Amino acid sequence: MKLFLKLLFGAIFVWMIVLTIRTALAVSLWDARPSYAASSWAIAISLYMLTPLMRLRAEEPAEAVSWRRSR
Repeated sequence: MKLFLKLLFGAIFVWMIVLTIRTALAVSLWDARPSYAASSWAIAISLYMLTPLMRLRAEEPAEAVSWRRSR
């Protein structure tokens, strides 16, 4: 499950970077800014999920990402 989630959110992150680069080569980023701003959340959420997924120990379940950790 953890591997699947890492691959999923990693693919989303890479796909959004590729789309951003492809758009920048075809259209000025200033002109594309309104449409980019509407979908840039995918980069943020994929990075937000990848960070704790990568920090999980091998024995921790994927659900541990959503559990609150007591300090």
